[in-house]
Amino acid sequence: MPSLSQLQQRLGGRGLSILGVSRESPRVITTHLMRHPVNYTVARDLGGGHAAYLVRALPTLVVIDRRGTVRLVHTGGDLTPVIPLVEQLLAEPAP
Repeated sequence: MPSLSQLQQRLGGRGLSILGVSRESPRVITTHLMRHPVNYTVARDLGGGHAAYLVRALPTLVVIDRRGTVRLVHTGGDLTPVIPLVEQLLAEPAP
């Protein structure tokens, strides 16, 4: 989560929007965010989101372009292989 906050801070001005999604209860999510605040939105998956994006392990990062197309599903905490794609997509014109 800290690396996602850093990425949001670095690229948010260029149009990056990070959305964290959790299947935990609202109480668990709120408690966690109070201890470990982030600078992006965190939502609760009420059912189906994890399955729709083929989440099989945590953490999983789904990169969605400006047109709503899933461009990458990445598992693991190392964002190094993801950043070049994100920067490329941010450089593309809006549809």
